[in-house]
Amino acid sequence: MSAAHDSPILGSMRTLIFLVALAAAAIAQPHPGPILVGAGYPLPTDQNFLQGHYAIDWRTGALSTFVDTVAGPGTPNYFWGSGMDVDNRSLVFGTAAQSGPWSINFGVFRYDPRTNRYTTLAHDPSNIFTTFGVIPDENGDYFFTARSQPPNFWNLFKITSGGNYSTFLSTVALGHKLSMHYPIRRDVDTGDILLPTSGTISPGLVEHPVYRVGDDGSFATFNWSAHGIKPSWGWTQEIATGDLLYQFANELFRLSTGTTAQQRITTLHVALSPEYAYGIVYDNQAQASPQLIAYSRYQRSFLSSVNLRWLDPQTGALTRTVNVIQTNTFSPIPYPHRHIAQYATRYVHTVRTAPGVWDVLINFPTLAGKRYAIAATASGIRPGVTLADGRRLWANPDVVLFATAANALPGVWNPGPLVLDADGSARGRIDLSALPRPLGRVLHLVALVLDPAAPLGIAFVTEPFPMRV
Repeated sequence: MSAAHDSPILGSMRTLIFLVALAAAAIAQPHPGPILVGAGYPLPTDQNFLQGHYAIDWRTGALSTFVDTVAGPGTPNYFWGSGMDVDNRSLVFGTAAQSGPWSINFGVFRYDPRTNRYTTLAHDPSNIFTTFGVIPDENGDYFFTARSQPPNFWNLFKITSGGNYSTFLSTVALGHKLSMHYPIRRDVDTGDILLPTSGTISPGLVEHPVYRVGDDGSFATFNWSAHGIKPSWGWTQEIATGDLLYQFANELFRLSTGTTAQQRITTLHVALSPEYAYGIVYDNQAQASPQLIAYSRYQRSFLSSVNLRWLDPQTGALTRTVNVIQTNTFSPIPYPHRHIAQYATRYVHTVRTAPGVWDVLINFPTLAGKRYAIAATASGIRPGVTLADGRRLWANPDVVLFATAANALPGVWNPGPLVLDADGSARGRIDLSALPRPLGRVLHLVALVLDPAAPLGIAFVTEPFPMRV
């Protein structure tokens, strides 16, 4: 068949092959965003801990204040569950404000560093306290965990775009009185919420089931860890396997779906003392050899040290260290409380604007003015497409991928202007309103940023964004 008579599908296949060929020789680039630490300590100690959010330059370890405003009533003592908002610029987090020895108010807030302003997403001290993980879903709604009073049970709450919040899943529904004071994330495969818990389910045995929670409130067990391995101060998900990588004190474990198996990856230690990790994130998992970044703290006698540790996720081998703070006195250090994140690293997110209609928010803060390409797959992310330099395009080729890459679905798929504005942003649109809903499918969005100065014109490949439709 001649080129003049090619079908749109064949044309889109050529587009995809062209994009992959361009990306094949591109240099792998790490996340440009700094490491973000939600710091503070809830009780008086013998050491003054810095409070607020702090950005750490992963190249040099330089520390700078990110949020120093008063968030909510009283003075905030610590921040929990920090993460990026849908615009990839603002921050969402849970916080506690202590106005008296035992008078603590909790809430969920958004902070915009461009305006130095915060807004309240949920604050109801008569009903919710001990607020933890906060994440937005593909519709722009927010989920967080908190205890409700009374009866002092943990629940998963939902905040709609209109600002109302309600209980989405309770420990009563799970059948056990479980604690949920851990960060939550969205499953990279299904887009469902991954909800770590802990509690004494069997007499004398503390167990730590992880649940996968669907958009209708249904739930299933992802992993059941029964021997004290809990997510402690942070955890992350590996795209290549779907496994969860957990921290427990100074040890790092791998948990696989559908099992109780736990694989110890590594133990952090300095000399004869443990170096406790307080959060882990992956650098960009589209890279050829993605690494784990652990934010760790070591203290013995009067020596305090805070470091970023790069680890091989398979072997646990230490590959790089960047010192953030080292002091021989009890001077203030950023004490992270159960979570770290990366600032401005989501790149693609969606927000529902009408039934069956979503805006696609594309954001690359360091690549303003560059051209980009974006596509979707309906066939999952593994094995994806392995590029010649070892990087991975986490999208399985199918008709949807070919058609969206070629922008061949008018009225359904609008990739936006294909050029990032001066803020590094762009906005596309997905309109499935003419189709019956829900479709019961998951789309995964991936994007490439094109840069003439980069080898063969490709600057960046994103991680996949799961979108339940």
